[in-house]
Amino acid sequence: MEPLIIPLRDRRLKLAERMDLFGHGVAAFGLLTAAMDTLPGVTLAQTALAVVELVGAAALAGALIRELRTRGEERTARISWLNLAAAGVLFVEWYARWSAGGKLVSPALVSGVVTF
Repeated sequence: MEPLIIPLRDRRLKLAERMDLFGHGVAAFGLLTAAMDTLPGVTLAQTALAVVELVGAAALAGALIRELRTRGEERTARISWLNLAAAGVLFVEWYARWSAGGKLVSPALVSGVVTF
């Protein structure tokens, strides 16, 4: 006689999946708003940073859509390297603005911390 296997879905796993989706959304929104602030870039470096932020926001939006499409499938736990890269970009932008005389606590910093 074969053993009967009953798969159990834990509430904590569902919460972790929702938080992962929330993290993708926050990171994409943070990168998009940061790019909109930087977009009329005066220098080439500011324009390049805005382009990197827009590409990152698009990649995170794509990851969010993919996660929503595969929501019911079984997945293994993993580190979201895309979120960590987005957090890095947000921290770089926050540091650039802060070192130029900006505010210490800004939306880019908050988005970077939440994304990380």
